[in-house]
Amino acid sequence: MTFPEGLTFLDIAAIGWYIVGWVLYSHFAECKFKGKRNLAEMVGAQRTLWMERMLTREARIMDAAIVGALMQSVTFFASTSILIIAGLLATLGGVDDAVSIIADTPFLAHTTHAVFESKLFFMAATFVYAFFKFSWSLRLFNILSVMIAAAPNPPVPPKTASEFSRRAGMMSSLAGNNFNGGLRAYYFGLAALTWFIHPAIFILMTAWVILVIYHREFLSKAVQILDESVDID
Repeated sequence: MTFPEGLTFLDIAAIGWYIVGWVLYSHFAECKFKGKRNLAEMVGAQRTLWMERMLTREARIMDAAIVGALMQSVTFFASTSILIIAGLLATLGGVDDAVSIIADTPFLAHTTHAVFESKLFFMAATFVYAFFKFSWSLRLFNILSVMIAAAPNPPVPPKTASEFSRRAGMMSSLAGNNFNGGLRAYYFGLAALTWFIHPAIFILMTAWVILVIYHREFLSKAVQILDESVDID
């Protein structure tokens, strides 16, 4: 395997730490770790409860409106991902000027054309991943809308209600988890931005992002509130 000219061992280590940290944390966050509950799992319980309540209502305009609001949020981030990718690729046309500016800036690590282009493509790949996560989340929310429209009218037999709310809650959680995966890619994309400054800062920022996400998904005030309000066992 050949690497771009000018790519240092520290650059390669930073890339490896970034990828390994992202993959391992995502696996950790999406699995139960020693029985510790996270934000996504608790919200998933609320989603199932939402579907149970929805089956008791004749008019489901409010439920459709909630799904629509969620879809608008996902659409915003999906569209923003496209704009970021376009901006990064457009920067390829000004690589010469960018490399010259970096060379004249004392606190920025000097780079070559090949390495600078690699950094742009690396960041673009991060936001491409985010776009795929957001677009799939949007598709799943569309499916959830259809499921709500096809939901049986009350009174619903207990067995039917339990099965439907379970499946609809799972679909809603799947859409939400993909949206969360896209947001996580944004966090890591911001860490990747610091690679243009120095690979050592890139390594530190990747670690900092992991700590921030962990705190928000496992130790935040939102987790405490949901933990007190719902028993998901």
